[in-house]
Amino acid sequence: MSTSDDDYWQRIGPEVDWILRQLRRLRVPESDLDDLTQEVLIAVYGRWRDYDRTRSLRGWLFGFAFRIASDHRRRRMRREAVMGLAASEQLPTSGPDPERAAERGDDRRRLLRALDELDDDRRAVLVLVDLEEFTVPEAATALDIPLNTAYSRLRVARERLVASLRDARSKEGSDE
Repeated sequence: MSTSDDDYWQRIGPEVDWILRQLRRLRVPESDLDDLTQEVLIAVYGRWRDYDRTRSLRGWLFGFAFRIASDHRRRRMRREAVMGLAASEQLPTSGPDPERAAERGDDRRRLLRALDELDDDRRAVLVLVDLEEFTVPEAATALDIPLNTAYSRLRVARERLVASLRDARSKEGSDE
């Protein structure tokens, strides 16, 4: 193994679980997480020599995860459209209290549905800033977009997320 390979694995190895979490947050189905994590690792390895050490490593990695998840989603949608299949995805719930676990599962499903309604560009900024606690300038750099665009996407994403969650709650309330 070369020195470059050692450097790669020393820096990237500890980030593999983080990459997997980001792919999950970007709505990659559980059944595809391992394969797409591998795709990210291969893509990052191929560009490792180009990595600018002055940039945030996680921001740089998120860019790869975002592009690979987006490409995967497009391929999957095309494949499902051709085959006439609807995507099916089960969200795991667990915990000692079944009622509480069911509530958490419902909350999680509501949130994931609301996130699904966001376009990929807005979702990416929201995930980086609100879930990964990047600053907006860091998110803009990671996604290679202008700072004002990042602020705008974040504002709109938050507004749409809140509206979607509010709509989901009101629909559930009227169903009872």
